[in-house]
Amino acid sequence: MRRPISEPLESFAYPLIRELANQRELFSSLCAFSSTTRLAVRWGESVESTPGAWVTGGYYLTLGLQPAAGRLLVDSDDRPGAAPVAVITDACWQRKFGRSPQTIGRQVLVEGKPVTIVGVSPAGFSGANVGDTADITLLAGAIPQVRPDWSYLVNDSSWWLRVLGICCK
Repeated sequence: MRRPISEPLESFAYPLIRELANQRELFSSLCAFSSTTRLAVRWGESVESTPGAWVTGGYYLTLGLQPAAGRLLVDSDDRPGAAPVAVITDACWQRKFGRSPQTIGRQVLVEGKPVTIVGVSPAGFSGANVGDTADITLLAGAIPQVRPDWSYLVNDSSWWLRVLGICCK
């Protein structure tokens, strides 16, 4: 999709983000993230509407964050066909699991699809959107598996992700 040069870009397409992230001469790190959305998550016995965000694999690295438990999402998680994984916030970890170490590796159902919790973000971090909380972050590349009806979001014509990058120079 071509845009007039005078129009500022406020959002980007997922394939473009993946291409830009590989431009190591321009960016030492680059990521994208969505606005907060509601996702149906089965944490245990009940399904809850949970605030979540779709991100790219470089999200936590670009933000310079370290996990409170487990590991954070990485570029190798964000590839077509990869098993869907997620990171939850420390506050969510406390509310839903009492900070149990057994949470790491546990599967929850997101929109009825199994997703493995691989880590917990640091205490106090709830997402890159100021004022919004995302209790769970999932990879944009997993959308076709988790929300097949939203698969159009991973094509060239859907401009919906915000971008953060660290320049090399």
